[in-house]
Amino acid sequence: VFEQQTPAALARVCRDADGPATRAEDDGTGPVEPTPVMRWLREWRGTVEGFHQSVFLRVPPGLGEERLTAAVQALFDHHDALRLKVPADPDG
Repeated sequence: VFEQQTPAALARVCRDADGPATRAEDDGTGPVEPTPVMRWLREWRGTVEGFHQSVFLRVPPGLGEERLTAAVQALFDHHDALRLKVPADPDG
């Protein structure tokens, strides 16, 4: 990947290793190991109600709310970790 530094260059050297890869079906639900920030929050003594992480981004002036909403929805649909919820039970 680091030798081929563009998608086009990487595509030129990619090949199918042993036929199509098999992938286990995953519906993106079920228990998972806690992420580092989840472990940190579990050990923290303060209240975590309403805790969130955020970032300020500049977008192109003509982006528009509809295109921005579609892009964020695509991220949520593709990245399971963005939909994680921590149960309120003591073992959560």
